Amino acid sequence: MYAQKLYRVLIIFWTVCFFSSKAQVVATPSSGCLPLPVLFSGVPGATNEHWVLGSGMGISSLSNPNVLYTSSGTFNITYTAIVAGNPVSYNTQV
Repeated sequence: MYAQKLYRVLIIFWTVCFFSSKAQVVATPSSGCLPLPVLFSGVPGATNEHWVLGSGMGISSLSNPNVLYTSSGTFNITYTAIVAGNPVSYNTQV
C-alpha cells in the first residue's frame, strides 16, 4: 500500500516538474521592427495544438505557425495542446 502511494506521488511530481520546466512555447523573434515575421514553436510531440495569435491576428492549428505582424503593439499569444495525454496551456507575448 505504501509503495503504491509513493509511486503515485512520484508520478505526479515527475509530471509537474517535467512539463513545467521543459514544455514551453517560443516566439522567434519576440520583438523587432515592422513588419515583423515571427515563427512560433510549440511543444514537440504535442497533439490537438491550437494557437491564438493576438488581437486581430487570428488562430492556427499548425505546430509551428509563421505570422507576419504589421502593426505595433503587444500581442498576447495563447497555446493549448495535449502533451503525453495531459492538457497544457502556455502564454507568451510578441
